[in-house]
Amino acid sequence: MYIDNHTDRKNYPIEVKVRRRETVRVQAGTFDCLLLEPVLRTSAIFENKGRLFIWVTDDQYKMPVKMKSKVVVGSFTAELKEYTLGKVPKG
Repeated sequence: MYIDNHTDRKNYPIEVKVRRRETVRVQAGTFDCLLLEPVLRTSAIFENKGRLFIWVTDDQYKMPVKMKSKVVVGSFTAELKEYTLGKVPKG
């Protein structure tokens, strides 16, 4: 799937690849997830030299649970600590 990303007054196409299903355990709980890999064609931060992985819940919410990447200045991991689902509006 391709989506447009708008950064610094420019649009960058991003291809998002679904790699596999995984169960992920983070501080907020354990989630059945899809492992996504956005392929950035142009970006000042990632410069196409590293890989970014995003785990989203494999349900109707597609809530981001974890991100992991190497970037120009090192690497990072971000994990969901807590969440609250909003109420579904009636009508």
